[in-house]
Amino acid sequence: MYNSCLLTGVFSKQWKRARLVLLDKGKGEPNLPSSWRPLCMLDTAGKGYEKLLQLRLVPAVEEAGDLSARQYGFRKGRSTVDALLDVVTSLKRTQEGSRYTRNVAILVTLDVKNAFNSARWSDILEALEGTFHVPPYLLRVMGNYLKDRNLVYETAQGQRVKEITAGAAQGSILGPQLWNVAYDGVLRLEMPTDCFLVGYADDVAAVIQARTIELAQVKLDVIMRRITRWMDEHGLTLATSKTEVVLFTRKRIPTIIPIQVGGTEVWTKPAAKYLGIMLDTKITFWEQIKQATDRASQRTTALSRLMGNINGPRPCKRRLLMTVVHSILLYGAEVWADALNIAYYRKRMIAVQRRGALRIACAYRTVSEPAILVLARVIPIQLLAAERKRMYERRTEGPRTAIAKEERERTVTAWQEMWTREVRGRWTARLVPDVQTWLQREHGEVNYFTTQFLSGHGLFYAYLHRIGKVTTPSCLSCDGVADDALHTFFECSQWGQDRNALQQALNRTSADLTPEIVMSHMLSSQADWTAVSEYVEVVLTKKMVMERVRQRAEQGGQRREE
Repeated sequence: MYNSCLLTGVFSKQWKRARLVLLDKGKGEPNLPSSWRPLCMLDTAGKGYEKLLQLRLVPAVEEAGDLSARQYGFRKGRSTVDALLDVVTSLKRTQEGSRYTRNVAILVTLDVKNAFNSARWSDILEALEGTFHVPPYLLRVMGNYLKDRNLVYETAQGQRVKEITAGAAQGSILGPQLWNVAYDGVLRLEMPTDCFLVGYADDVAAVIQARTIELAQVKLDVIMRRITRWMDEHGLTLATSKTEVVLFTRKRIPTIIPIQVGGTEVWTKPAAKYLGIMLDTKITFWEQIKQATDRASQRTTALSRLMGNINGPRPCKRRLLMTVVHSILLYGAEVWADALNIAYYRKRMIAVQRRGALRIACAYRTVSEPAILVLARVIPIQLLAAERKRMYERRTEGPRTAIAKEERERTVTAWQEMWTREVRGRWTARLVPDVQTWLQREHGEVNYFTTQFLSGHGLFYAYLHRIGKVTTPSCLSCDGVADDALHTFFECSQWGQDRNALQQALNRTSADLTPEIVMSHMLSSQADWTAVSEYVEVVLTKKMVMERVRQRAEQGGQRREE
């Protein structure tokens, strides 16, 4: 069937009929068309044919000289990271040299109104034939593909059908390639010296470098005239209200100034978002880190309400919370990872990561950041960011899985060095000295009770006294002995019978039942992990009951005194 369509240059009419589905963008007023993203639901057989055409169209375009080198959208082996690094690398050149020789740079982000739906079919076909010289048979099929298309949509009065006469359908297979073909011309416009355009799909950024702001303004005027002329010739319109401008410089001059952009005065901003990353005037990425941590913190708060410490989801499901947090925090880390070398930036990110780790391990909020990250098996954010950057830098060296394994080993080694040098969480470090072994175990989950044992933060009088909850740090059963995790689980006579049961389960004597030996048993098998976990839960549950009795007795005594 597909071969017959290809030979005759036909794209079946039934495959051209699209059903409209609107997706809420999550921003803007619901009654505005711009607040919704239109998707075209197409026939599956037709999309299969589109895929076959795509496999022919892309090589044909490449053989003719390919798309602009600075179009990064919808192209194999290219990503938003490539586009961002292209821009950031250029902007960082403004930091080179002395204060007297440094250039200034201007970044202008441009938005095209209703871009994908406005691409003229005649422009697409003209580019395919005149610029990329695609084979006649393919041009014939594409000509048939871009005609007699219909859109079906629902209204309050019933189903309606509208004829489509332009646009690269969002939801189609060929749509992205056809958009790139039509939009390629704007990226090939001649630019002034030290200026260029970068594209990712319909997002375009203009980067202008000059010795002075005045010269940069002159160059920007030239660029905007050329872009506007090209847009007018191809039936596209810039959304000037969405244009953002940032002035990048290390010179001691104002960075918030008015700039003329296509005849409209636009005030420069301290930072602008390009492809999801905030770029600030000094390229410190502080605005990016601040916004990312704010968003991740909101998600953490919302999801944490669903995760009680007792009778909540299992840790394996709680880890989904950290997946959400990391997806927000680490977006674009390949570009800004080095910013986390600044302690203040790093601490802001770790604070959010720590909150998520506390929920995974069902821990008291007083557990230190190094300890809770180890217990929750969450790699510190600065190490994850650095790993992503290294992975990107090595993307062409060989199989991704092998490189990923090497880089994860390097990351864990760095984490181990940090954990060994750390002065906080030393009880946890005594139990879990080797991060690698703890990470690679294939059994055992921490919970509200085991985390108290592993962290030392819980129903222990030494801990409760330290945070001001009780008046004495001593064990109620053993006079003068501090009631910490070591004493509770390994020394206190109150729990001798329960401890004997654990010794029998582990085939140990009281003399060799040490914290280190208990942990080695926990890591050796699921059965031993379960035995220790049950012992810990039994002891802490009994302590909870005793503490409630003690508190009620104190409250009763206070009422009698009153």
